[in-house]
Amino acid sequence: STEGDGLCGCGQVLPEAVIGADLDSAVMGEVTPATFEDGSPLSPALLARLACTGAVHRVVFGPDSEVLDVGREQRIFTAAQTRAIIARDKHCQYPDCDAPPGEGEIHHSVWWWEQFGSTSVKLGVLLCWAHHDHVHQHRITIERRRGTWKFYRRDGTPIREQARSARAPAG
Repeated sequence: STEGDGLCGCGQVLPEAVIGADLDSAVMGEVTPATFEDGSPLSPALLARLACTGAVHRVVFGPDSEVLDVGREQRIFTAAQTRAIIARDKHCQYPDCDAPPGEGEIHHSVWWWEQFGSTSVKLGVLLCWAHHDHVHQHRITIERRRGTWKFYRRDGTPIREQARSARAPAG
């Protein structure tokens, strides 16, 4: 394998980034659920969605002193990181969605803590609000391979774009 070509020794394309969203139900069954102040339990999907936008600092600066990587101490993407992800992704990356950046936000791994993920541009993906919720509710895994985001259901089957002519008409 040539370093940086995205291939392992077996010729398989390795992901540039993996944003997993599956929960270990055996482990979750032993955990007291998170609750709101009034004692109402939060579903694991809602907790994951809230954690995805929560705040918790290592800071790596770019050439113009803009923050590019805040490591594990901060979960929220900085303004500079958000601009970089929007410049790369341009619209919601969920298959068949072209919602503009103003209708979305940056998503990264639910397993940010357990997998020692970082808040970096390569681990962020632009999703519209509806697909961000959908990814959490359905525990969809997202991988970046050769510059393209790939989405997978819990059973591992890919979620693919439909052919443009097969898509339902807009409106």
